[in-house]
Amino acid sequence: MQPKKIGGLPVVLAIILAGMITVPVASAQSIEQPFDLQTYRAEALEHVSTREGIPVGELTIINEAFATFPLTGRSLWGAKILDEKSSAIYGIYLDEEGKVADIDAVKEAEAAEKSKRYGKLDPELAERVATMRSDEKVVVWIWLTEPSTDRSRFQGNLSEEQHQELLSLQRATYAAHEAPVIDFLKTQDSTVVYACQYAPVVFAEVSRETIQDLSKRSDVVSLDITRSYEPALNSAAPTVKANVVWGRGKTGTGIKVAIVEVPLGSGSGIQFSNPYLLDGSSYRPDLPVSGHATQVAGIVASTHSTYKGISYGVPALLSANAPSEDDTDIVAATEWAITQGAKVISCSFGGETGSSLGDMDQYLDHVVWSNHLTVVVAAGNPPNSGNVWCPGLAYNVITVGAFDDRDSSAWTGDTMWQYSGYNDPESPHGDREKPEVVAVGCGITSTSTASPWLVSCASGTSLAAPAVSGEAALLMHRQSQLTSWPEAVKAAIMAGAVHNIEGASRLSDRDGAGGIDCSIADDTIANNRWWANTVTYGDFPKTYVLSGIPAGKKVRVVAAWDSHPPDLHPPYGTINDPLQSDFDLIIYDPNGEQVEVSSSYDNNYEIGQFETEMSGNYQARVVKYRFEGASERLALAYSISDP
Repeated sequence: MQPKKIGGLPVVLAIILAGMITVPVASAQSIEQPFDLQTYRAEALEHVSTREGIPVGELTIINEAFATFPLTGRSLWGAKILDEKSSAIYGIYLDEEGKVADIDAVKEAEAAEKSKRYGKLDPELAERVATMRSDEKVVVWIWLTEPSTDRSRFQGNLSEEQHQELLSLQRATYAAHEAPVIDFLKTQDSTVVYACQYAPVVFAEVSRETIQDLSKRSDVVSLDITRSYEPALNSAAPTVKANVVWGRGKTGTGIKVAIVEVPLGSGSGIQFSNPYLLDGSSYRPDLPVSGHATQVAGIVASTHSTYKGISYGVPALLSANAPSEDDTDIVAATEWAITQGAKVISCSFGGETGSSLGDMDQYLDHVVWSNHLTVVVAAGNPPNSGNVWCPGLAYNVITVGAFDDRDSSAWTGDTMWQYSGYNDPESPHGDREKPEVVAVGCGITSTSTASPWLVSCASGTSLAAPAVSGEAALLMHRQSQLTSWPEAVKAAIMAGAVHNIEGASRLSDRDGAGGIDCSIADDTIANNRWWANTVTYGDFPKTYVLSGIPAGKKVRVVAAWDSHPPDLHPPYGTINDPLQSDFDLIIYDPNGEQVEVSSSYDNNYEIGQFETEMSGNYQARVVKYRFEGASERLALAYSISDP
């Protein structure tokens, strides 16, 4: 059975283009050179047919996009082409003249132009340096090369003892790797503000001359200016079906959750004197408490009989209360939480970066990839731009938008909150999709800093993110192996987010995969509808059997993997937060007929959804389109629900 087609393109492609914001028609309007798309499609099929020795009739374009390179002014049209017989996916790029282009060469030219213009400096820092006085100093991120470390024994399911061993190894490795740069900074009369324990980063206050000297060092990858962030401002638990999971005996027991907060007013800490919150610990217990932090805490862990937190059985929370809104203090607070054993890190803060990845995005991606921790981030509340805020632009985190449940657990009439960030991150092909999911962010009652200890909260993605953090804790309570597989946590949460609030059900602009449903995500884990493995090049194509699926059901399949910051790949901006792999997802029914394809270019997940016409065993096949590293941590999860 061939995929149905609309206007010469497969239906799955039309869905992908609508859901993933890869727009071969709309984007063409913004490209200066004329692209005759029908001709390009025909040329692409003919080229791949000749190159691979496959008849054109057996090839199908499953995705297409423009790859843009702003510094060199180049635009390439690219297509992913499926061989229906072998399931192999081939790629091709055509330039402005319709000729086959070498995208690697174009990337290298873009990187060379970036280096010529800015060296290792972020453009904003380069502009700042140009106007600095000789006696003036500025605080910067100094990203170093990733030190060589044997992490092979930390790739699978980690016990708590093994995880602590990993953290100890990282602290020692990064301290030794950062020492030469710190010693150099001391000779330059520079102030080391903070040296990271779990990422190759040093924050320092430096002069213009020192910035120039640092950029010449071989162990320095990039230098970037620091930024400041702000909080991303009746229980919502029944709407997201958390109460169903409680009824199954899962409340988050034993899972440590950290609340990373920046000051709102004078404080950023959780009020642990609240009788509905267990007495936890704080990074800076000397600082004032915060209403915002305490409200966020209650959404995760409130024990109130009516207004329960999503995972009210978790141990006492970790209040990672940063003393300021600055990068340096947020990173230090986060690393305190990591050292304290946090398995879920909840971040309800953010800042506008114009859809470009920032250093905090890269840092949290590193936390997930290197420490195997689940990080949940608010999408942000942009009043005008609609942009997702940094660090919600990060690849490896779960970014959460907000919807309004109208104070009713029934899904009918739910709408997206008007200020929830949704404009997607910049990416080479323009098809990244954020947020991944949404949760209730309006009309919530949560814990407060003073008697009567409850408050009606203002709306915001700040309140939606901790709901997903709580959901992650519920899943980890269900299956402890998930504490070391954030990729599987993301896949299960997205697979379970079947509450469609706007747009396409599978994936759409404002609500991503949809509103979370804790009960369906819990079904996925409880019924072993998930896998997580470290994979290598030779493992592909990798086939998963989706067993015993009844007819007349909606099935959603999600594959997720990681970015590997800050490896030295050709940068598309100044932040090196690359994807070493691009996987695609193809799903087959029990007769071996293709029923769904998901094949984005720039996401580190793929999501497929279909309704079953027959019962039996389906197959989900993950195909490598690109695999440049030694290994990947890959997870796949699927959910079964009513249409």
